[in-house]
Amino acid sequence: MKEFRLNKYVTLKLENNEKTMIYINNEPFKLCKSLIINLPNSSLDEIESIDDAIEEVSKNYKLENYQIPPETEFWGHCSNLQVWIESEYDTRLLQSELAFPLLEKLCNIGDPIAKIKFKEEIVKRLESGSQNVINFLYEEGFIEEFLSEEELFYAILSPEEAEVMLDLELVLKDIIYQRWKWDEPKSYIEENRHVVSLNLSQCELKEIPESVFNLKYLRTLKLHHNKISEISHLITNLKEITTLDISYNRLSVFPKPFRNLKNLRILKLNHNKISEISHLISNLKEMTTLDVSYNKLSVFPKPLQSLKSLKFVNIEGNKITNLKNFPVKEDLFIQVIISKDRLDYYIIEMDDIFREMKSITTWYLAEMLRLEVNTLKTILKFHKKEIEKNGIRIKCENGILIAF
Repeated sequence: MKEFRLNKYVTLKLENNEKTMIYINNEPFKLCKSLIINLPNSSLDEIESIDDAIEEVSKNYKLENYQIPPETEFWGHCSNLQVWIESEYDTRLLQSELAFPLLEKLCNIGDPIAKIKFKEEIVKRLESGSQNVINFLYEEGFIEEFLSEEELFYAILSPEEAEVMLDLELVLKDIIYQRWKWDEPKSYIEENRHVVSLNLSQCELKEIPESVFNLKYLRTLKLHHNKISEISHLITNLKEITTLDISYNRLSVFPKPFRNLKNLRILKLNHNKISEISHLISNLKEMTTLDVSYNKLSVFPKPLQSLKSLKFVNIEGNKITNLKNFPVKEDLFIQVIISKDRLDYYIIEMDDIFREMKSITTWYLAEMLRLEVNTLKTILKFHKKEIEKNGIRIKCENGILIAF
């Protein structure tokens, strides 16, 4: 059996002249499964680690399996691990799935260099921004076990934003977790050392913590299921924000500061106490989605007519008794509830019904209660001119309006 001792802790052995096994303190630790060879130099100019190299090459080249003699492979593994140890356990020189478990094992058995380097290597790889490596560190529990919240914030965020997140944890008296694939209450998503998504829902907040307004790269802010009744003018500092969810709160008026959120595309204000949508919403030219369901609206918000990018509006659960401001607009999906004596639950999907009608079009009224005859009259009353102009005849079958 061939054997190569790398230091007092690590030994490699070629077992049964077939496979290379890593031994730690003379106990089997991990089998070396593969050896990476023949990486093309042209694609690796800006590569910082073996993980990055494998990811880059796999995108642009077909990886092939080479059959090499077991002894040759053994000496290849010996060479790689020797360089790794001589470089004081630099995890960039090995694949993460080997480097970190190996470094953890050495740390646990008392290797003094490993004890110093392990945490440093976790921080260094977090700072590198390699998403695959970061995912691995989270999934294997290395970050939660070895880094404090403060160390984590400073490892992955700019110093200014790390301070903001620490301050938020003090306000919430709880931990805010990093997420990279999805978000949940008390969590954030980071890109390029900046917080781009923050979820502070279900936190019993009565106002938005001021420190949030210092997250200048924030694109998504979720604050649903809190007790917020007012919005600070400082929210206008969030110039990059595109999605804002303040549903299930205690707002009674449409917040004036929203008018300066020029990039806002999705706004959720459902389940508040808003009785009127201010004309200031007309400033939100990029908005595509608005949810104001379950508020206290009595008329369809007229200012929405000027929002050319708007594609979806939900005003279900209000006490709307007048469709006077109901827009005739292509590709606009509107979900509405009118008081029971006029209109019950329905969904209207408008696809060129009143604009240059050239073929059969179906206008669906998906009823949740009973669709009565006077419902049709109420709807059609406000579109009489368009209907007559295009010569559209209308009939109702099983809750479906068919225009032809």
